[in-house]
Amino acid sequence: MAKAVKNSATTTKFQSILAASGQGLLDRRAQLVVKRTDSALSSKLRVLSEERDEIEDQILVLTDLSVKTNNSLRPGSDNYDPSEFITKLAQLKASIRDIDEDIAIYEEIEAEYFTAGGTEEV
Repeated sequence: MAKAVKNSATTTKFQSILAASGQGLLDRRAQLVVKRTDSALSSKLRVLSEERDEIEDQILVLTDLSVKTNNSLRPGSDNYDPSEFITKLAQLKASIRDIDEDIAIYEEIEAEYFTAGGTEEV
C-alpha cells in the first residue's frame, strides 16, 4: 500500500508560519514590539505615580502637627524635633522632585515615540 502524498496546494499552519514573510509579517512583529514597549512605559509611569502618592501621604502624616490635647502647645507628639522635621520634610520633597523629573522624561519619551505625529527618525 502506497503512502498518501500530501497535495502541495494544502499546507499546514506550521508550514505557513515557516514560509511567512513580507511586509505583513514585519508589520505584525512591529505591532507586538510597540505594544510590549508601550505597556512597559505605561507600567513605569504608573509605578512612579504610585511612589509619588506614597510620598505625598508621608508628607501629610509628617506635617500633621496639630495639638493633641487642649492643655498642650507642643506640636505633633512629645518627640517632636524641629531639626528632624525639617530634614525629613526636605528629603521627602527632594524625592518628589526626583520622581517628577523621571515622570517628565518618560512622558517626553511617550510623546516622541508613542504618540501619532511624534518625531520620526529612522
